[in-house]
This record gives sequence, C-alpha cells and structure tokens, in this order.
Amino acid sequence: MDGLKLSQSGAIVRYLAAKHGMDGSPDVYHKTQCDIIAECLRDYKADAYGAWEYWLGPDPSPERLTKLQASNGRFLPRFERQLKRNREEDGYIGGFLVGPKLTYADVYASEVLEEVVAAIPEALSAYPLTAALLEQTRAHPGIAAFLSGKDGHRKMINAAEKDIITYRANVDRALGR
Repeated sequence: MDGLKLSQSGAIVRYLAAKHGMDGSPDVYHKTQCDIIAECLRDYKADAYGAWEYWLGPDPSPERLTKLQASNGRFLPRFERQLKRNREEDGYIGGFLVGPKLTYADVYASEVLEEVVAAIPEALSAYPLTAALLEQTRAHPGIAAFLSGKDGHRKMINAAEKDIITYRANVDRALGR
C-alpha cells in the first residue's frame, strides 16, 4: 500500500485513517480517543463473540444471542455516554464519537453495530444517539455507495461471507459444536 509493506490490521486502519484525515487529527487528544474507542470495540467483539469469533453468522444460536445481549448491556451504554459527552461536554454537535467529523472510530463502531442489529434488531432502541450514529454513518456517501453494491464492493463481501459460513460450519463440525 503506497509502496509500503504494512502488517497488522489495526495499524493499517490507523495508517489509512491518518492518510484520509479520519484519525482525529490534528488534535492529539482526539487521535488518542479514536484509538481508545477502537480498543473498546475490539473488547466488545471479544466479549460478545469470543476471542476468535468475528461475527455471529446468519443464524446465531440462542447461547450466542444471550452472550451478545450481555455484552450489549456492558458496552452500548458506554458508547451512548461517549456520544453524549462529545456533544454536551466537548461541544460538538455532529453526532460523532470523537470531535466534529467522521473518524475511523465511528466507522468501526458502525461495522460492529451492523452485526449487533442484524442479530438483535431492537438492540439500539434504548440508545438513540448510538442508533443515530449508525444511520449517519450508513448515509455517508462513500459508505452508502459501498453498502449499495456500487463498483462490486458489496458483491465481493457477500462472496467472502459465504466462504466464512462454510469455514465456520466446518470448524463447528470438527469441534463437535
């Protein structure tokens, strides 16, 4: 990427965020807040899905849904508080997690929230600011184009999801789950 050899997905995301002005710059505190939120989101996913589970799949078991609901109870209030703090204490009215504009923390949060809402559609009903963040992120022109399947992006993801479903079924079968 850009003639560089980069590894580690988190580092690559932060590099791209910095390159495209989505890392909270120029404010060092905002950059740090983005990193903190990204780490919190990783914790949320590990708590909800397990360290090696990356998504719930098309038909999550009752046990996985129970685990996700418990994680939602621990993490969704934190995101709601952060959105409120960013608006009320820091004075930013854009509805973002950090600062006045969309950051990679918002995009990452929305990615996780998409999975949560797909499994539990009413999950955000008690969290209006969090639900608004998800809708606002979905409406971003670049993200909306991706989600609509323009340029074949969504088709590529759907093909990858099918591979993941097959892989997961094989792993579950091998482990006797």
